[in-house]
Amino acid sequence: MIIKKVLKATRSITDIAGRVTNQTTDLANRAVAMTPGVSSVSIPDNLSDVTQIGEEVATSDLGLADDCADRVWGAVEGLYRSRMHNQISLCVRREGEIIINRSIGVPQGQVGDAKAVPGSPDTPFCLFSGSKAVSALLLCKFEELGEISLDDPISKYIPDFSKHGKGEITLGDLISHRAKIPSLDLETPAQITDHDYILERLCDAYPRDAKQAYHAITGGFIIAEVIERVTGKPVQSALDTYFRKPLGMKYFTYGLQKRYRGKFAKAHVSGIPILGPMKRIPLKIFGMPIEAVVDFSNEDSFLDAVLPAGNMFANAEESSRFYQMLLDNGLYGDQQVLHHDTIRKARSGGFLPAWDDTFNIPAHFSRGGFMLNTPPVMLFGFSAPRAFGHLGFINTLTWADPGRMISVGLLTSGKPFLGPHIYNFVAIPNAINYHCPKL
Repeated sequence: MIIKKVLKATRSITDIAGRVTNQTTDLANRAVAMTPGVSSVSIPDNLSDVTQIGEEVATSDLGLADDCADRVWGAVEGLYRSRMHNQISLCVRREGEIIINRSIGVPQGQVGDAKAVPGSPDTPFCLFSGSKAVSALLLCKFEELGEISLDDPISKYIPDFSKHGKGEITLGDLISHRAKIPSLDLETPAQITDHDYILERLCDAYPRDAKQAYHAITGGFIIAEVIERVTGKPVQSALDTYFRKPLGMKYFTYGLQKRYRGKFAKAHVSGIPILGPMKRIPLKIFGMPIEAVVDFSNEDSFLDAVLPAGNMFANAEESSRFYQMLLDNGLYGDQQVLHHDTIRKARSGGFLPAWDDTFNIPAHFSRGGFMLNTPPVMLFGFSAPRAFGHLGFINTLTWADPGRMISVGLLTSGKPFLGPHIYNFVAIPNAINYHCPKL
């Protein structure tokens, strides 16, 4: 009885603290949103006006609190109130069952605009760098099939890549961000749609003197070229054959089909302007200003392109479905999409993060290209040491946590580098972890 009373009192204190924090944060969000120079979006007074709920199971059926989904969704509403995102979608599976599948906001236009496109859980978003984890696993699939080995040098498949001392760099180095070709200086964003040009630049590039440096876009061109040279088919076809069709996905393509372009969540710049030395960070990561990346990501040339490192489109449920397949040892229905040993090896990555020369902080990547949830950057919430997944362009997260048997897609349209949203964004995975305790 005493323990139950203590737990009840602790939860009450936590709830009160959460409400006070949300109110304080909301006031701060409104203040910052009205500050000159801050890019923010319009939101309605009644959030239910722009909230859509898809099919969900009762959380009590899984031994969770009746109001579990609503409590987690409250954290999402907190992020939306930061006015940094036109639309946010969240899908959470617990033990394979969808307990949250919701969206808030509008994907195109502004709230209150007669031409605004209604949002829904079906809205496709660009996963940006979340694409990397899928593309890396596609490469792992070909290792499973015996077509390649991640221990092979890239030059075995692309001989010209051996120039300037890059002959020993392996495919495994590439997808774990150790291939020493982290970025290219580009004159225009449109240059990344020219596969042959970028491949030639990468082959001619001198290796950077860094053990690990995040490869924002470069790795995808190598993956696409290797798969095409091995199979004789384009990487889009491989993705379709081995992942999209077996998983029954509607979207889940590099680029976006023309028939869906009137409904996708357009990226938009938001947040506090990046000034002074801070401007160097996105330039180092993307090779161009953040505004140029955002604008280009909404253009037809980007939507037509095949960029395995950065332009896969999916909705939140599809993102969750993919990671659920990984939790289920590669099974989806009666199909073995990936062998369980392929997934086990893809998740392996040593015990400690390494200093990343692009991010200028320690980062931990697995053999198969996943971001692992280790200090100091715990993207997937605290108390989740087994979680693995990927961040996409600042504010998109896709991940799985075997300790809780959850698979999550958290997709957002705003691209604030700095702003009042950071606390709210971090609160979401932690709210999920709190309300979905370890099994």
